[in-house]
Amino acid sequence: MYGTKNSALDTLVVVTNSSKPKNIHMRTFVGLGLVVRGENEFSEESKEMLQFENKCADLLNMKLSPETVKSLLRSHNNITIISASCVRSKGFGTKENKIYHTPCILLCCPVKGIIPAEELPFPSTLEGHEVDIREATCMFAANDEPLCVGDEIRSANSGSMGTLGGFVDLQGGCSKGLITCAHVVFKPGELRLKDFGKLKKFHRVYTEITDENGSHIGVVERAVFKDDKYDGTSVDAALIEIPHSIPVDGSFSKKMRKEDVRCAGFFNESPHFSYGGIESVSFSNIDSKIVKMGAVSGLTSGRIKFTESIFRSVSTTLSDKSNVTFRGQIEIMPDIDPTVDSNDRPPFLSSGDSGSFVFMVTRKNPLVLKCIGMAISLTSFGTCFVTPIVPILEALELPLDCLAKFRDLPEEEVDIRSFLVSIKSDVNQIRSEINTNLNDIKSQLASQDQKIRRLDSERTKCSII
Repeated sequence: MYGTKNSALDTLVVVTNSSKPKNIHMRTFVGLGLVVRGENEFSEESKEMLQFENKCADLLNMKLSPETVKSLLRSHNNITIISASCVRSKGFGTKENKIYHTPCILLCCPVKGIIPAEELPFPSTLEGHEVDIREATCMFAANDEPLCVGDEIRSANSGSMGTLGGFVDLQGGCSKGLITCAHVVFKPGELRLKDFGKLKKFHRVYTEITDENGSHIGVVERAVFKDDKYDGTSVDAALIEIPHSIPVDGSFSKKMRKEDVRCAGFFNESPHFSYGGIESVSFSNIDSKIVKMGAVSGLTSGRIKFTESIFRSVSTTLSDKSNVTFRGQIEIMPDIDPTVDSNDRPPFLSSGDSGSFVFMVTRKNPLVLKCIGMAISLTSFGTCFVTPIVPILEALELPLDCLAKFRDLPEEEVDIRSFLVSIKSDVNQIRSEINTNLNDIKSQLASQDQKIRRLDSERTKCSII
């Protein structure tokens, strides 16, 4: 058709679906040129040219023939848009940039200036019309973006808003669910019933409402509201099955601000919950950094204050205005900057953050976060209460390894886990052997005892004779 195929493999193009690492300064890799792009990162040329697009009747006559379009799409896998423009740009982003007010055929691709291997260069003319190349892409406009940790959710039933805590694998990983607080999705009076069986399927949950109806994401599958009338740790949790908007990774909400990421101490990698790990608080990790992503307050960091807190809330949500007492809660306090007045310090949790998963930073490079629980309430002085994750999963009748895994653990973490599993197996084997030996000893002692009793009996008979 035109030109010759690019048979040289001289450039490697890397497109990342996360924000492009700023510390990549390489221009070559294994002898090849290197271009790194974010999946939504494009030249500003297409946007800048819009201001020069005047009404142009000539564009009505620039429709390409079906044969030409078919040939273009067959020859160029990287074409994203075929259109027309009133202007043609040359040398954009350089001192030699010129704009020609000439109608032209517009071809768009994700990365300009790179010819894919074994493909032809773009044509300079098509059916007698000049061609301009720009960077752009196109996608469907439906609001079906994957859900993220920390997204805002609302209940159509209760009118409350809260936070999407995290995701779980259901049915052996065949489907996904999310966990939040029961008080986010149920009406105040319903929490007192504590029997959600007849109610749950009628409770539809939505993402942040941006129009009249919002975007439906699922219905309540299970729910638990156990306060101090139950033994053990109190739990306020709900499981929502997700039929669509399935999460693709453990990314935090798109509302997460860069300045919050830096303030929380993350400089090399933005926080994410991709490995699905859980962690129990102990003497060995109680001083670890704690973070959460809330729908209202965003990303905040803090530390553990106490692990066995009890709080009593004079309820403004329960219909009978009675007290609700929760036991076995972890208290989290925000990081304190002594240079900031106490009245100006942001809290760890804000109203609307109920349901936020709370994470412990167990490793920094590469970053590994593990869930320690879910935030359910806040105090008047900036701390909050978090229900440990293990009682939550047990109350929802979920396995402890059900939190969604989007990546494999880093090798060192896997080795440590394998080592601990191996130790546990060895301990169980030793315990089994000890129990077996104890049973053998008990059996031998019983046999010896019988022999002694028999001898004593025989001696008694001899003395009587």
